[in-house]
Amino acid sequence: MISHIAIMNINLGEQFAEARKKRGVSLREAADTTKIRKDYLEAFEGNRFELPLPEIYVRGFIRLYAKYLGLDVNQVMVDYKTLVFGKPNGRRDTKEVFGRMDLIDKEKLLALNKEAEVTEKTATPYSKPSSSHMEIPSDKALLWKIGIVVGSCITLIALVLFLINTIIHSKDSDSNRNQTASAIQSQENSVIYLIGLGDVQVCMRQEKDKVRLFAGIIHKGEKKELNRQGPVQISFSEGANLLIEKLDGSQIRPKNQGHGWIKVP
Repeated sequence: MISHIAIMNINLGEQFAEARKKRGVSLREAADTTKIRKDYLEAFEGNRFELPLPEIYVRGFIRLYAKYLGLDVNQVMVDYKTLVFGKPNGRRDTKEVFGRMDLIDKEKLLALNKEAEVTEKTATPYSKPSSSHMEIPSDKALLWKIGIVVGSCITLIALVLFLINTIIHSKDSDSNRNQTASAIQSQENSVIYLIGLGDVQVCMRQEKDKVRLFAGIIHKGEKKELNRQGPVQISFSEGANLLIEKLDGSQIRPKNQGHGWIKVP
């Protein structure tokens, strides 16, 4: 008798597992569809039927799971009865024992399952934390990690953009300063004033190409503005009567009081 019960036990658990695999569904999917707890289904497929529930609940869940898997419900219940109570006396006894289960529809089984879950949570050591309770802290931790990563990326991008903007503005400022200095330098080199303190004969020649820029008399009180490019050489008849002024306001007086010449950078 012990050998026969062990064989029936193995066959019943294997029937559940093989039928579920043929349907191509996981234990989680089966639990979601039948509304039977996943750990109960794992126990059924692992040949463990001693659940901390009233017997009528266990038989109802077995019957519902067998129907879901497309198994012969009556034969499954016979196998289960043989496993738990020993060899049945006949098909009639089996129907009498389990006939009342036909009256329990799916909605009643769902209510029984919920009631069993409440009982399990408060009193039984067999119960396990539900997957939804385990997932919530994990989801929160994941969200925190994602938030930190995204925030770090945004901060890094902002810092890079700030540095690029600073470098560009720095280059622009340097360029503007150089252009301003060049413009001032160019402007200084391009304009020169010859002022007559008395009548004086003057000749001004550009050094780089020897072009004569002016030749003539500058009378007393006259201010002659001349454009030039680079240094010039200025010849004069009376150095005492000539004053040279640059654009920046600096003035140059020839050292020779009489006839002579001077180079102005």
